[in-house]
Amino acid sequence: MRHTYNKLAAAISLSCALTVSAAIADEHKFEVNGAIGQHMFDNDRGIENDPFWGVGLGYVINPAWTVEAWWTDANTELDNANTDVDATEIRLDALYHLAEQNGLTPYIVAGVGEMNFDAGAGDDKETRLNLGMGLKKAITEKLNFRGDIRLFNSIDKEMTDVGLQLGLNYALGASAPKVMDSD
Repeated sequence: MRHTYNKLAAAISLSCALTVSAAIADEHKFEVNGAIGQHMFDNDRGIENDPFWGVGLGYVINPAWTVEAWWTDANTELDNANTDVDATEIRLDALYHLAEQNGLTPYIVAGVGEMNFDAGAGDDKETRLNLGMGLKKAITEKLNFRGDIRLFNSIDKEMTDVGLQLGLNYALGASAPKVMDSD
């Protein structure tokens, strides 16, 4: 498990380094993300469903593709027990934006991450793949409201969780990238 965590941290570090160098060379935009959401954990986990919050940093490759690194945190409890569980995750996601329609930009998201469940008596870490879809609505040229739903599949435990997320993302730089239109 520790080896997987180290690989994930190295991949995120490498992607951030490549992102920074590409951003300087090509003047692509970064996005800062903040979100709240709801975990609906697999019943076999024995963990109560609970809200979470998260922060992320995105890199806009082009109008269709964005890569994001996220950190999320939830404080929940074991089912039928008064034992706190701190559920934190780091993940790397790729968003593919579809054509904007009626002021909404749908997207497909997929990623990989490491979830850590800490109940005080020891950590339980697992690698999770996620796949989902969402919508973005521009509030201003640089600020978007967004929401998505995802399935999170644990490779280690063969369990599937559902996550709902609402958030804001803010484009850094001179101007926000243009989203593809329907033409």
